[in-house]
Amino acid sequence: MRQLLRICSIGITWLLVSSAAFAACVEDRRPLVVGDNVVQLRAYTCGLGDQLDGPQVRVEIHRLSDVAASIILAKQSSEVLARVVGSATLIDNEVSKVYTDLLRQFGETVGGVLGTTTVEAGGSGGTGSIFDRKRQDPFRVLGAPGVYPAMEEIDALRRKIIPPGLKYFYAIDCFDDRSNVDTGVCQKYNSKPEMHFWRNMRPDDIANYVRRVADYNRRYKPDGWYDLIGVVPPALKLATHVTGNQWPEDFMIIEGTYEGHGEAFVFSYQPRMFMLDIVIIENGSGVPIEINDILGNRVSNTRLRNANSSSSGPANLAQPLGIAAGKLDPGVKVLVPLKIYLGPNRYVSKTFRYRQEASQVYGRIGANGYQGNIRGYGAPSFRSYAYGPEIVIGGLLVNGVPLNLPNRSANYLELTMSEEVGSCPYLLWQSPDGDWVRHGQILDEAPSKEREYTDARSFEGFKFRFRIEEREPEAAYIDQVELVITLDDGQTMTLSPDNPRLVARDGEYLRLIWGQAVDISFALPEDIRKDRVVESRFTATGYYRRYSSPTAQGGSVP
Repeated sequence: MRQLLRICSIGITWLLVSSAAFAACVEDRRPLVVGDNVVQLRAYTCGLGDQLDGPQVRVEIHRLSDVAASIILAKQSSEVLARVVGSATLIDNEVSKVYTDLLRQFGETVGGVLGTTTVEAGGSGGTGSIFDRKRQDPFRVLGAPGVYPAMEEIDALRRKIIPPGLKYFYAIDCFDDRSNVDTGVCQKYNSKPEMHFWRNMRPDDIANYVRRVADYNRRYKPDGWYDLIGVVPPALKLATHVTGNQWPEDFMIIEGTYEGHGEAFVFSYQPRMFMLDIVIIENGSGVPIEINDILGNRVSNTRLRNANSSSSGPANLAQPLGIAAGKLDPGVKVLVPLKIYLGPNRYVSKTFRYRQEASQVYGRIGANGYQGNIRGYGAPSFRSYAYGPEIVIGGLLVNGVPLNLPNRSANYLELTMSEEVGSCPYLLWQSPDGDWVRHGQILDEAPSKEREYTDARSFEGFKFRFRIEEREPEAAYIDQVELVITLDDGQTMTLSPDNPRLVARDGEYLRLIWGQAVDISFALPEDIRKDRVVESRFTATGYYRRYSSPTAQGGSVP
C-alpha cells in the first residue's frame, strides 16, 4: 500500500509540474562591488505567493573558471569567492563527480596566493576585477601549459622556411598611453609585434611526444640545456582522455616564438580552459522553504561535444530530475553543478587578440623574409566544447510549486592564481607524498639583470625539496639559492643547496629557458631533527628576461 501511495505521489507531482502554470520568476540584478566597479550580476527572484513576506527564492547561474571550480569542488573557501557566491553547500551530482575524477587523474597541485579575480555579469551587467593576497591551501587544477618538442618545425624555421601546415601571426600589445595598461581596444601599439608560429595539434603529437622529447634532449643537452622530462604531461593525457577517438581540429594548438639572444625557437602547447557551470539557489525569505527538485533535462550525449548545441538542451525543460536540496532555512544557499565547459585557452586568446592591427603589419612586411608556406598567415579560431554529464536547468520545484527560470544566462567568474599572471619563474615544493605543489612565482620584480634581487618564500615546518620552473616565454638566470631554517628555540641556520652552481652568489648563473626546470634539495645537520624546524625560508637571487621578437632574425618590424 505504501509503495502504491509513493507511486501515486510521484505521478501527481509530475502531473502538477507538466500541466500547472509555473509560478512567476522575475529576472533581477544583484549589485556586487568589484574593485572600482559595481557589477550587476544577473539573478532571478521567484515568489511563491501573493504576500510580499511570503516564501521567496533567489537563483543565480555562474560559470566558474578552473581555479574557482577547483576550490569549490575541494570544498575549500576563498575570501573573494565568498563575496560572489557566498557560503553555499555543494550538492554533489554526476557532473561534480566527473570533474573531480578528472582532477584526481590529471590535475596538478597548486597552492599560494590568489591573484586577480574578474567577475563578468550575464547579459549587460559589466565587468570588474579585484586583487586578493590571501594565501590558499593547496588544491588541484586542470590543463597546465608546457613546452612541446616540435623538432620538425624548429628545424625548418631555423632555415627560414615555414613548413606546410604551420601558420604565422603578428601578436601585438596595445596600451593606453597614460596607464600603460592593455585596454582591450587597440587604437595604437607601442611595442614591436611578435611573429608567432602555430598549428592545430593532432593525436599523433601526443603519441610521438616521448620520441620527440628524446630527440630534443639529444639536440640541446650538449649546449648545457636541461632535459625535458620524457613522460607525457598530465595536460596532454587529459586532452587524449576527453577527446577519445574524435579529436576536433581546433581543440588545441602548439605555438612558437623565437627565444631571442640567438638561442632557438621554442614551441608550447596550450590546453583548453576547463570551467564549471553551476546554479546557486538561496532562500531569500524569512521562512523555511523546501527545494523538492530541479526541473529541466539531462543531455544524453556525455562525450566531447559542441557547447553551443548541448547547452540549448531538449525542448522540454519541465521534467523533475531527482535533485532535491531539502529544507533551506532563511538565507541558506545550495550550489548545484550543471556542466563542464571547455573554453579557449586565455593565453591563446590574448596572443591572437588584435587581428585587424596584425593584418596591417602583415600587409607591410608579409612573411618577414621567410620562405615556404608564406600564404599561411592567419589566426586560429576556436569553438567551445562541453564534456561529461550535463544538466539543463529550466526551473525549480519549491514547496511543491514549479518555478520557471526565463532567459537563463550565466555570470562569468574568473578566479586566477597570482602565479598565472605576468612573467617570472615558478617555485614548487615537494610534499611528503611526493606531489609537487606550485607556490607562485619568484623574482617577479626582476625583468632584467639590472634589477636582480633576492626573493624569499616562507613555509611552515621543514621543507627541503624545491623546484624552479620556467613556464613563460622567457629565460631565468638563477645565481644563488639558500634555505634559512628557524628552530623551536629561536635559533636560525642557513643551509646550502645540493647543486654546486647555486651555492655562491658569484655571477655564474644557472639558466633556465621556457619549459626547463631545476630540482634543489637541502639537508639538515645530523644533530638536528626535522620536527625541531618551525619555519623554512627559501631564498633565490637572480632575474629573468622575456624572449625578444623573432623578427630580430629577419629585421625589425616597421
